[in-house]
Amino acid sequence: MNALRHWMKIANGKEQEALAKTLNPPTSVAMLRHYANGFRSMSVARAIDVERATKILARESRGRLPVVDRIDMVKECRNCDHALKCLGRGAVEAASWPITEEPVR
Repeated sequence: MNALRHWMKIANGKEQEALAKTLNPPTSVAMLRHYANGFRSMSVARAIDVERATKILARESRGRLPVVDRIDMVKECRNCDHALKCLGRGAVEAASWPITEEPVR
């Protein structure tokens, strides 16, 4: 399961809507589902924005919701020298989540 799909399964409808509205520019929950299910690809800028927004929501949920790291959503971020330097090769290589579950609805 990829990281955003996992987040979407844990989050309730209000939290999903909050994530969609927090992004800049705001998006819809339907578009988040497209990203989560791999029907749409995400830009690096959008992945960074999702990471920042999920950090806020993780704090507000007192850790119930996870932070979705940009390296878990966009392959360009996994290949970034900055990510390798900051996180180490092990973290970057572990960032690809196998997709094994049904789509988020």
